[in-house]
Amino acid sequence: MRDEFQPTQLSLQDTVSCVEQKYGECWRNTPEAKCIVIWASRSFLDDHVKEIVPDLYDLCMEYKTNGTINGHQFPGNFYMIAFSLFDKD
Repeated sequence: MRDEFQPTQLSLQDTVSCVEQKYGECWRNTPEAKCIVIWASRSFLDDHVKEIVPDLYDLCMEYKTNGTINGHQFPGNFYMIAFSLFDKD
């Protein structure tokens, strides 16, 4: 019965919170952490991205539009790096 399930509202802030928990408050200084947030941002509306990470907005839009950051593509296995965010280490 589908009526018993409630929709979940996600925010890019959820990703930022997970990144901050793993990498610390200065996560923006870690390229891997910053790229995880940029990678995740493609799933959210542009205005929401601008609200949550205004300093990364241009890079997020480049990734969303061109699939690159500063003209470079992510490695094909980047999703493995991104999902390593949930490792217990």
